[in-house]
Formats: sequence, structure tokens, C-alpha cells
Amino acid sequence: MVCSCLAMAKRLFSVNSASPRSMAVQADCDLVDAKQFLSASFENFVWFTPAELQAALHNALSLYNGILPASGAMPDDVVAVLSKLLASRNLPNQVSTEKILP
Repeated sequence: MVCSCLAMAKRLFSVNSASPRSMAVQADCDLVDAKQFLSASFENFVWFTPAELQAALHNALSLYNGILPASGAMPDDVVAVLSKLLASRNLPNQVSTEKILP
């Protein structure tokens, strides 16, 4: 699902000197399902078992379930988690992605 309400509220409060408790904010959000999802696969992560990768991703990204929306921020979030995971074992941590559409 895609919703920028949280980001919008954070921006509002970061530029406004009032605290969130002293202001009332009402926001209407339309949640939209992604049009296309892609299966995530990790070809060159030989240092981790598939179960370790899936667990690390799900622990860091609660909405991760093995598929990713073709657009949006979640693919970038997965890259960040994988980069941290590699760094935790002192491995090169530059991660690249490739979208292979069905």
C-alpha cells in the first residue's frame, strides 16, 4: 500500500514550531495497492541462507513477504537492509538491483 500521510505529517511538524500535541491535524489518505508486484530473489548473497535473508528482511520491514511492488520506496528499503546485513559481516556492502518483469 502507498500512503504519504505519515511523511506529510512529519514535514508539517518539522517546519512548524508547534508541537504535535498542541496542534490538531486532519488528513484524508487514499490507500492504493501497487499495480504490479515482483518476486524478490537474491542471486549473489552466498554468505546467507535464503531463510536468513528472508528473516532479516521481514524483521526490518514488517510488510516484506518475498514480493515487492514494482514502484515505490520498498525496493530501496530492501537494498538498505541488505547493505546493512553485508556490513554486519564486514563484507562489501554495495547492493544493486535489477527489475525483471514477468
